[in-house]
Amino acid sequence: MQALKPLTSYSAPSNTLITPSSVPTQLPPENLWQTITTQYSISQQQHPRIQQELLWLQQHPTFLSTTQYNAQLYMQYVYAEIQKRQFPSELTLLPIIESTYNPFAYSSGKASGLWQIMSATGKELGLTQNWWFDGRRDIQHSTQAALRYLGQLNKRYKGDWLLTLAAYNAGYGTVNRAIHRNKKQHRPTDFWSLDLPKETQRYVPKLLALAKHLQNTLKHMTPINNEPFFTEIPLDQPIDFALASSLSNEHIDLLYHLNAGHKRWLTAFNTPHSILLPVRARKTFMTELAKHKKPDLVTFKRHIIQRGDTLSSIASKYQTHVQMIQASNSLPNARLRINQTLRIPIPNQPPNFYALSDNERHKPGAKQARRMIYTIRSGDSLWKIARRHQVNVKSLLAWNNLHNTHLIKPGRKLVIWPARLKHRQPVDYTVRKGDSLARISKKFRVPITSLRRWNTLRKGKTLYPGQQLRVYLKI
Repeated sequence: MQALKPLTSYSAPSNTLITPSSVPTQLPPENLWQTITTQYSISQQQHPRIQQELLWLQQHPTFLSTTQYNAQLYMQYVYAEIQKRQFPSELTLLPIIESTYNPFAYSSGKASGLWQIMSATGKELGLTQNWWFDGRRDIQHSTQAALRYLGQLNKRYKGDWLLTLAAYNAGYGTVNRAIHRNKKQHRPTDFWSLDLPKETQRYVPKLLALAKHLQNTLKHMTPINNEPFFTEIPLDQPIDFALASSLSNEHIDLLYHLNAGHKRWLTAFNTPHSILLPVRARKTFMTELAKHKKPDLVTFKRHIIQRGDTLSSIASKYQTHVQMIQASNSLPNARLRINQTLRIPIPNQPPNFYALSDNERHKPGAKQARRMIYTIRSGDSLWKIARRHQVNVKSLLAWNNLHNTHLIKPGRKLVIWPARLKHRQPVDYTVRKGDSLARISKKFRVPITSLRRWNTLRKGKTLYPGQQLRVYLKI
């Protein structure tokens, strides 16, 4: 999404969280992929550019197979919000195009989140972006903002969703200028007739092709129930994500994926907020929270100010940040008094336990757990699978909402959070005239063999301008 200019009569969205429970779900828990494809309203078009994108999807089957597991966490919420606004169901697939439904996706143009919103755009849309929180990565805030903006654009283009999507990608100023040029030349002003940037010329057909492709591959898609995956838990104080993980019996990286807007190992001080948990974990979390003996959900050490102390020296001593000390003590500035007592927030776990916090993700050689999907083979048992991936059976059961009495059958897919792997950030790169794998390899400092593997490219296969490659960059 490009940076915006003010829209007339546009009002920035509220930062109020919308709970999944407040969204009326009229459909029974059925396969959401199937539901979306039966409600298409804008993808029944034919055009050579759509066919070109369709061919790409057919040649890259791993694109959807990777995306569908990310989508399990978020897609029902996005779909429900789209239904509330009576928007085309195809828009539920837009975060696949933007980010493969990855809230931590970060583009070379510095766009972030499921909807790939740039910083300036996020400010225009009223999304909080500070040391503690980035609303562009928050599933609820970003979805509300993106859909609000899409609605404004669609009204501006009198219900034309292709022009709406083009403007979402390139900026409405770019689309308006293209329309104006065509009008001066007495040419049609529909999307297919406009002279738009190459990326935008691919962007809209890519969504329409994806919608068509999905209809043909439904039987290969892992079903997603049309019911909320997550629920909102209001909090009146900060919480350590390690404690939230313990109380809910959920993997901390799953909590970070649901709460990607929170950038630290704990939630913010002095501001109302919530965390999102899997629906299955709500009862466990609330029960364990009631048993929690400490009044605080964060561990503190007390520090008495001595002569020569500064916020920087104290932060260095406790391996924390000045901003965290100021926030936890409501300090308006950096002035300190001798014998003043400060509360220093201390994490419950070592730093690498919080692998998806911004501090850890941005460290050289940072490691994190990545969710993988394992297909059960003949002769497998939960014990064998757990041992093979160096996890315990209890975790395996919790991640897949299973009980010991559940039979596992060959072909069934299991979610596994294996040992932490080196973190790489996915970036989409559009091939330009004169590009080669060697040149792209040198530009991003990645091996040519990796480029081929990530994009299923055979040796000797030529690149063409406008082709999109997935590159995984170390952070």
